[in-house]
Amino acid sequence: MVQYSQLYIPNGVAVTERGGVAGLIIVNTGNGYIAFDRCSTVNPEKRCAVVVEESGVVAKDPCSGARYLLVNGSPAELAECPLKPYGARRSGETIIVSN
Repeated sequence: MVQYSQLYIPNGVAVTERGGVAGLIIVNTGNGYIAFDRCSTVNPEKRCAVVVEESGVVAKDPCSGARYLLVNGSPAELAECPLKPYGARRSGETIIVSN
């Protein structure tokens, strides 16, 4: 987890290209961890990977402009469906993501 030191703090967010359809976003909720597939739910066949905005609480689809709240993956703008969530838990220094 040292590679993603931002996950040590509540509301910390880490992005990886590995896993899911278009990579993963992992969030420290303060009460545990949650992961979301980076694949936008707007035209998912395009496999457009959402990007975390500077605020760290919103992810934006650069293809459609859709935005998602990272507290729960829900749509904030344009999208109708939330980001796909995955279970995530910490085991020592490792974050384990599963569906």
